Amino acid sequence: MRLLRRLDIAAQLPPPGPARAAVIGSLVLGAIAATALTTLIAIFLVTAFGSR
Repeated sequence: MRLLRRLDIAAQLPPPGPARAAVIGSLVLGAIAATALTTLIAIFLVTAFGSR
């Protein structure tokens, strides 16, 4: 079922070229930003409450 959803998402992407590269790039950058934000929050929580 999950694979079908991925194929459906792939079908909705623009045709290969700069537009598709921009869409994929923005998704990748969003994932990196979310990971970095989560990491920063985790570090903050550890430093704020871990020293007690």
